[in-house]
Amino acid sequence: MNDKEYKVIQTGMLSVNTILLKLGDVLYIIDPGGDAEKIIRAASNAGCRETVILLTHAHFDHIGAIPELVERLQVKNVYLHPADVELYDHPANCYLPFIPHPENLPETVWGLQDPQIEVRCTPGHTPGGVVYYVPAIKTVFSGDTLFCESIGRTDFPGGDLKTLLNSIRKELFTLPDDTIIVAGHEGESSIGHEKKYNPFLTGLAGS
Repeated sequence: MNDKEYKVIQTGMLSVNTILLKLGDVLYIIDPGGDAEKIIRAASNAGCRETVILLTHAHFDHIGAIPELVERLQVKNVYLHPADVELYDHPANCYLPFIPHPENLPETVWGLQDPQIEVRCTPGHTPGGVVYYVPAIKTVFSGDTLFCESIGRTDFPGGDLKTLLNSIRKELFTLPDDTIIVAGHEGESSIGHEKKYNPFLTGLAGS
């Protein structure tokens, strides 16, 4: 991987887009949903001195590989917005019998100090949802806030449609139109495309 590059790996039963983002000699793993071995193999080829986990939110399908990655990759920190810590720790944050709540989850921290990454708070899908915008590669990692021609679900506990739409308007639609969107599931899009073609967001860009 180059000094500013990302790779997308689908992980877990629900095919989460786990991101390996290399910025200099730091490897950021965004939303490691499962399949720890697959992530570890990819991470070993990145050649970074430090590994950090970033979470866009705390739903069970985005956190499953964390315990093993922390142990085997000597992960320094796991970043999660404080409003999602209760969800992260709650034993009901699972999909039984298929996806249990992960055991031995480490404590999380907040307050990422890397000027190359803009952390934008986007509650609505969950109370502590965030996106990670990297201007140098014109890319935003949107988790389950915004998808290609869709938006995150708001019918889970803590979800709120009005809040989600406001987050998209203020924190995503203010990004340049040519910004690439790498969502938590499925394929890529762009801010400009979503402004024009997302059926959930008609008229939102100008509101």
